[in-house]
Amino acid sequence: NPNLYDKERLPKEIKFKTNYETQLDTDFLFTDSRLFIISKKIIDIISNFANIKFTLIPIVLINDTTLEKKIENEKERINIDYFAIRFENLDSYFDSKHSDYIPTRTNPNLPSRINKLVLKEPFDGFPNLFRTKEKVSEIFITEFLKNKIEGSNVKRCVFEDAYFTPFKEKSSSGQKSIDFRIYLKENFENKKTPSFSQFYKNFASKAFELNDEEYLNYLRSIRCPFWFIGKASKIKEVYNDIQHIENIDKEIKKVISVITSSAFLEKKNIKLMDWLNSRNWQSLTSDNEYSIKEIASFEYGNNYIKSKIMEMTIFKIF
Repeated sequence: NPNLYDKERLPKEIKFKTNYETQLDTDFLFTDSRLFIISKKIIDIISNFANIKFTLIPIVLINDTTLEKKIENEKERINIDYFAIRFENLDSYFDSKHSDYIPTRTNPNLPSRINKLVLKEPFDGFPNLFRTKEKVSEIFITEFLKNKIEGSNVKRCVFEDAYFTPFKEKSSSGQKSIDFRIYLKENFENKKTPSFSQFYKNFASKAFELNDEEYLNYLRSIRCPFWFIGKASKIKEVYNDIQHIENIDKEIKKVISVITSSAFLEKKNIKLMDWLNSRNWQSLTSDNEYSIKEIASFEYGNNYIKSKIMEMTIFKIF
């Protein structure tokens, strides 16, 4: 649980005993713990199609082919490509109205025990892979990702259907806007965006305080992990080109300037203004309901952008 344990406290590896003859013909490792342990094949699929941040912890398996045998020899280690995956964020899609649960004493909308979990679909759809705050023992995936995994001939992965209530969407565009406004007010009116704030402080604002040489030395001094950051002069140039755009706040414009200061969009053969007007701005592959410019026109839309822009694949650090 990322809310209980900092990343720095994670072990470098986790050891398990296993029966090599029966256990290892699988891409999903069954254990007596609540760890989510999967093969490198599934990790590769997740990395390509699930836009989330996660940490991988190598799994060391020790060959124990008999129950009586006590393994103490390091030669018995089996270095198979299995990893425990730790989600860096837990999401909350809990539908208290339709779920069957026993509430906590302090808050009737929060569960202490869940008999039937029903998820509430967000405006822009569920992430392809996620874990919920209310039931951390389960992993949820979309039908899209399930099909990708099954199409890759993975072994012994079992899926169960999840219950969810779909996001309400009417036929008229006006009603869609009303629903989105409600969604933004309920979920982003007071939304904190610490990841965005940290990136803005450490990378975006610094580019406007320093020249090219100073900015480069600064990035080197902090061991900047982001490949897409260009020169300070280029960041300022991009900002000058987009600062006239209405509704998008200055901090977002500066972060966008950093993101597009190198060859990120050019490699995708996308122009900056096309990206800001595109509805697949976040993943570059699947559509959202609105573009960045459209979202910014809604009340609390900038909070939504700050939250979602940090979920882009380019911000994933392993």
